[in-house]
Amino acid sequence: MEYFWYGVFLVFGSIVGSFLNVVIYRLHTGKSLNGRSHCMSCGKTLSWKELFPIISWIVLKGRCWGCSSHIPSRYFIVELISGLSFMLVWHLFAPLYVLLGLNLLLISLFVVIAVYDIRHTIIPDELSILVGVTAILFMGYEYALTRDIAYTFYRCLRDLVWVVFLEDCTTSRKESGWVLAMRNLRYRLGQS
Repeated sequence: MEYFWYGVFLVFGSIVGSFLNVVIYRLHTGKSLNGRSHCMSCGKTLSWKELFPIISWIVLKGRCWGCSSHIPSRYFIVELISGLSFMLVWHLFAPLYVLLGLNLLLISLFVVIAVYDIRHTIIPDELSILVGVTAILFMGYEYALTRDIAYTFYRCLRDLVWVVFLEDCTTSRKESGWVLAMRNLRYRLGQS
C-alpha cells in the first residue's frame, strides 16, 4: 500500500509541476494563468493527449505534434522534479498532514522561484511574499505545537538571518541568485 502513495504523490507532483510550468512561463507576461496551453511556435491548442505530464514529452520526443518544433526540456525537468519532490515530501511528512501541505506548498514555490530565477535572473516580489506568508504559516504551526514563544521567536530570527544572507547573495543581476548564493555560501564556509 505504501508504494501506491508514492505513485499518487509522483503523479500529483508532476501535475502540479505542469501547472508550475504555466506559472513560470506566463508570470509577468500579461497572459492569464487559466488560458489553454498551446504550442509556442505554431499556436496550436494542445489536446488532452498532449497534456499528460512527463509522459507526453517522452512520447512526443520533445516535439510539437502539429509542427514538430522543439519543446524545451525545461517542461519535462520541472514536471519530473516536482513529482519526485512531492514523493520525497510525502515520505518525510506522511502522517503530519499540516506539515505535508505546507512543505508541498513551499517546494512548489521554490521550483517556480528557482526556474524563474535561472531563466530571468530575478526573483519576483510576489513569489518572495508568498514564501514569507508560508514561513508565517510554519511559525504558527510550530507555535501551536510547542506553545513556546521564545523558541518560535528564536527560530524566526535564525530563519530571517538566512533570508538576509540569501538576499545579500541575489543583489547582483548578472547571474542567477542561486548561483551567487552557492558561491557566497562556499566563501563564508571557507572562512569559518
